[in-house]
Amino acid sequence: MERFVNILFVSRQTTLFREFKLAFKSVGTNLIQVEDEAEAKRILEKKTIGIQILDCSQEEFCSAPAISGLIRSSRNAEVFTLLMTDAPQELASLVFSIKEGICDIIPLPFDPISLNVKIEVYKRMFFDVQRVTSLMANVFPEAVIEDFRRNGKVEPKRYKNAVILFTDFVGFSSKSADLQPMELVRQLEKYFSRFDDICERYRLEKIKTVGDAYMAIAGVTEDQPSPEIRACLAANEIISFVETEFALEKAQGKDGWQIRIGINAGSLVGGIVGRKKLIYDVWGDAVNIAARAEQTSSEGKILITQRIYDKVAPYFSTTFFDEVEIKKRGGRLNMYFLSWLKPEFCNDHWGIYPNLQVMNECGLPAMDFYRMRRNILQTLKCFLPDTMCYHTIDHTLKMDETVKRYARLEALSQREILLLRTAALYHDVGFIVEYENNEQFAVMLARNNLPQYGYSNEDIEKVCELIWATARFETPKNLLEQLMCDADSDYLGRSDYHLIAEKLRKELALYLLRMTDEQWLDYQIDYLEYKHRYYSDLVKNIREKGKSLRIEELKEKRIRLIDNEASGSGK
Repeated sequence: MERFVNILFVSRQTTLFREFKLAFKSVGTNLIQVEDEAEAKRILEKKTIGIQILDCSQEEFCSAPAISGLIRSSRNAEVFTLLMTDAPQELASLVFSIKEGICDIIPLPFDPISLNVKIEVYKRMFFDVQRVTSLMANVFPEAVIEDFRRNGKVEPKRYKNAVILFTDFVGFSSKSADLQPMELVRQLEKYFSRFDDICERYRLEKIKTVGDAYMAIAGVTEDQPSPEIRACLAANEIISFVETEFALEKAQGKDGWQIRIGINAGSLVGGIVGRKKLIYDVWGDAVNIAARAEQTSSEGKILITQRIYDKVAPYFSTTFFDEVEIKKRGGRLNMYFLSWLKPEFCNDHWGIYPNLQVMNECGLPAMDFYRMRRNILQTLKCFLPDTMCYHTIDHTLKMDETVKRYARLEALSQREILLLRTAALYHDVGFIVEYENNEQFAVMLARNNLPQYGYSNEDIEKVCELIWATARFETPKNLLEQLMCDADSDYLGRSDYHLIAEKLRKELALYLLRMTDEQWLDYQIDYLEYKHRYYSDLVKNIREKGKSLRIEELKEKRIRLIDNEASGSGK
């Protein structure tokens, strides 16, 4: 996967920035120029900047406090700061007076080769830091990582109102005995990956898996309200997913898996254990009782304790199970089977998905983006014509990924990102019914479908505007529409352009127009050089160089084709 980085260039010297940009050969880089400290701080607070370059010929950047202030302003703690100066010897004492944050000096006038080497080194270091940060985020809760960054250590903490969810597969040992190791891992990966998605959507924190058991918590590492309701919503969706998979396996004559779930609430202690191969874990009586509820539960059932029941009974259908003996600790606790959401609180016919009222009470986004995404992708898989070789589901998935990455580089809000991704997922669904003017059907389907996923009228209109922006002869009117259009033609500046363009040629031959090799080359050159344009500054920075290379490659191909035809006719 390509990797992109924002580089902030702080200087009033437009000529210096132009020279820097001309000398700069790195791809996948968004260069942002600002003129003063105030504007630089605004960008640093908003966007994730990988490298910032300060022009120290400006008086405001010739003091340690000013430079330190800019470093502290960054939302990215690992930003690499380079100082550009025509007096490196005089600046050395300033650099040494700053204890942290200054990485290197770029002497002026700069040598293009050494400049590019230096930038590439820090880009790789930034990507390495990003990779480690991403790995840590997959191992530890975000709040724990933040504690470690601030204090250099993580102290165990007690949480009074935690919710613990346990799942395991019924009869797993006997059913897994006949499976090959790789098939067993593949099956567990399928289920646990979906459990991860569900827990993320309802703001639960996955703690660990042990064999076929899965453990998650709520009310500990996040600050969303109603952790008991959120845990029960997640449990219901997990049960629904496993039951669907079970039915599919049975229909194919296979032995499907069934699951049981237990949920409890109470006090626990959370912290990092060990000195090597660290993990975040939780302990306490409440954890043991949740495990006991799961062990006592039945196939395809969710068993909850009295503390959970007291919070969720108004929202869910429940049935009293029994007084369950708690081993080791002693005593008995009332437990209940949890069923579906009551009709007045659900957004579907099955009682699985909550309505807007419940989502608001749980502090969850109104838009159920991930359920919408799953369903529209299923629609595309089922109904896109098999003859499509360019406008395929892979194209839609790539578009979704591209708008997400560009939106994050632009530091858009979570709502804006979801609206962009929704439009990207719907923008080609019109090809199900017609090849040209397909946007009209896509907009109609979006207006019909999105209300059931909690999208407001305002959200739906924004999505429709984004879809229309990709139509021919339309011009984007704002940043979101610019990113949408640029993502749709992102491949024009990528190294895999020629492979994708051949798929488009085959599709055009089936639906619109067959072209000879020479006509096809002329068609591409005319479109890339004269008709197409990238709109956003971000994508211009990242893709224009690649697009120019593609134009040169196509022109060279055309020359070779003409030469070969001429030499062939000469024979």
